[in-house]
Amino acid sequence: MDNSIDIPPVLYADEAVLYIANRHGMTSEEFLHSFVGQEAVIGRPQDINVASPVVYEDNEIEILRDLLTMYSSESI
Repeated sequence: MDNSIDIPPVLYADEAVLYIANRHGMTSEEFLHSFVGQEAVIGRPQDINVASPVVYEDNEIEILRDLLTMYSSESI
């Protein structure tokens, strides 16, 4: 069974993602892979290194979940 979540490429350039990632001192790639990694099992590319889990604020979690849902449904 595949529990992975595909991150739509357009999400890496989303202004909200860039803003939240910057607040955590990460690139959008590092940030999204960290978030999705905590939400589900994914294969993280070897060149992206996230040393420790990010502690997300409740509103950040909701924003990121909504964006993932929105961009995922657009690609169908």
